[in-house]
Amino acid sequence: MITGRTRPNDVYLIGGHYDSTSASAATNAPGAEDNASGTAGTLEMARILAQYPPQATVRFVTFAGEEQGLIGSQAYVNSLSAAERARIKGAFIMDMIGYKSAAYPTNVLLETSSAVPGTVSLVTTLSQNAQTYTTLNVAISYDPWGSDHVPFLNANMAAILLIEQEYDSYACYHRTCDT
Repeated sequence: MITGRTRPNDVYLIGGHYDSTSASAATNAPGAEDNASGTAGTLEMARILAQYPPQATVRFVTFAGEEQGLIGSQAYVNSLSAAERARIKGAFIMDMIGYKSAAYPTNVLLETSSAVPGTVSLVTTLSQNAQTYTTLNVAISYDPWGSDHVPFLNANMAAILLIEQEYDSYACYHRTCDT
């Protein structure tokens, strides 16, 4: 965690899951793309932000059990008191962020729910900044499913999934070749 310089009571969470799966999950599920890439992204964000402390507090969390039904992120959300939930202004979850397919012009999908207060503003700001400060092409979906942002959204907490648009075209998705 990095305590915010001017707004320490406002918390933003950055995270991803570190478990993986394959047809041989008990013995061979390397998970480089799904989701060592999200865990590496979380660690890199921590490294960078340590050099440039943000105004609000940033908490870095990685979860287990995503592939088994969002177990870790659901347990995390369930462990939060009402006061702590109110402090969290947004959760940014990275899942499968290391693959680029030539078949898709879009590099990143930002997925959230427009029904949760604050998400539209967060996803708009994130999209605008990505387009201004990076070469990423951005797509937005308001149809959330299947990753660790969902328990936050279900608890009416603002959350965004950052995932590559072409994740399902990755030939080693949930396979033993995800190295």
